[in-house]
Amino acid sequence: MCAPLAGGILGSVAENNAILSEAEKGRILYHLGYGIVNIADIMSLGVPAISQPLYLAMSLVNRIPVSRIHLVRELLANMDSINEQMIDARKRYKAKSLGEITLNPDETKMLRDDYAWWANRLADITTAPLNPYSQAFSGGRRPIVVPVRQV
Repeated sequence: MCAPLAGGILGSVAENNAILSEAEKGRILYHLGYGIVNIADIMSLGVPAISQPLYLAMSLVNRIPVSRIHLVRELLANMDSINEQMIDARKRYKAKSLGEITLNPDETKMLRDDYAWWANRLADITTAPLNPYSQAFSGGRRPIVVPVRQV
């Protein structure tokens, strides 16, 4: 293994890839709003607009400086925790109070806002963009499809 270069980046992408597992890279992409996607399938469908941010995100995830790996793992743990709390909150949808305890009616919204804040932090640390088409972050704006005809 090469000695880290300035900023903690190892000498080759392959060595840097060994730092994060494939599962961790998948979690990063998931928390940035990218679904489980096979790039070859997207390109065969002729929809490069959707895949462009994904290509960029995948490329940047593969180049995270070694000095930032621990921060990425902390952010992933926070986001996994918030995700679990959102799932848990669904169990309380029917109740307004439990004995003397009054439940927070804004809990789910607060968790979504918190999740979005941490996702932006993850995007900042990895320099990978949030998926602009994700329902989780932008309300799911869709790519504009403009019909083009040959003349």
